[in-house]
Amino acid sequence: MPAEKPVPAWCGFGPELRSLAPGIAAAAAATAVIAWLAQELQRLVFGPWGWSAGVALAACLGLLQALSLGAIGIGWRRRWSLDHLGVINPRQAWRWITAPWIHANGTEAAVNLLMLLLVVLGPTPLPLGQVVLRYCLTALAAQIPAALMARRHGIARRWSGAAAPLSALVGLAAGLSLLQDRSLGFPLGPLRLPAWVLLLVYGSLQVGWLLPRQAQQEQSRPLQRLMASTASWGLLLGLAWALISWLQQLIAQR
Repeated sequence: MPAEKPVPAWCGFGPELRSLAPGIAAAAAATAVIAWLAQELQRLVFGPWGWSAGVALAACLGLLQALSLGAIGIGWRRRWSLDHLGVINPRQAWRWITAPWIHANGTEAAVNLLMLLLVVLGPTPLPLGQVVLRYCLTALAAQIPAALMARRHGIARRWSGAAAPLSALVGLAAGLSLLQDRSLGFPLGPLRLPAWVLLLVYGSLQVGWLLPRQAQQEQSRPLQRLMASTASWGLLLGLAWALISWLQQLIAQR
């Protein structure tokens, strides 16, 4: 009898990916609704106030985080964030929708809000609906491989917050700086913070939060824990986006 062909490692993610399907579908469907709601909020509220899309997004995230810390939102941070068990529970599929909007770690919430005000397109011409659409899609695109890695390697993980979209934006700016051989940065008062500096600072903070095991019985390796994070996948998405943009520019110049 002919020897069986080895099955590629990536094929083993099929059953696990199917188990994530309810959460992925819920998040994808909700993205369109949330983007529409953001568009209406800009038309009715933020537009007349003269707020940019980046400031409006940071304000919404800050408000939700403040509610989660107060009496109104007792338990929000753990109830609405997504963990390695909830990703395959169809009854908790709604957590795929709420996780990018609630921070389980208060310190990370403060850092991400400051980062958001710095890098999330403060003076962008994009409407709030488009910014929120990209925010949600980036969070979902990073959540899927992070959840697969956590399930595959038995990593206890709780995902929440804006780490994936922020890492993608910083990775995009740093990648374009390298590929285009020019300095891209973000305004910080009278200073202009280079993208690579922001990448090193924010990346170091994320590594400090992600490397420690969240369960004592866990036997995962440091690299596996990093790859089970949405911040790592957000960074990879940003770098990939930078490479694609650079290649498109090269093709257009020919």
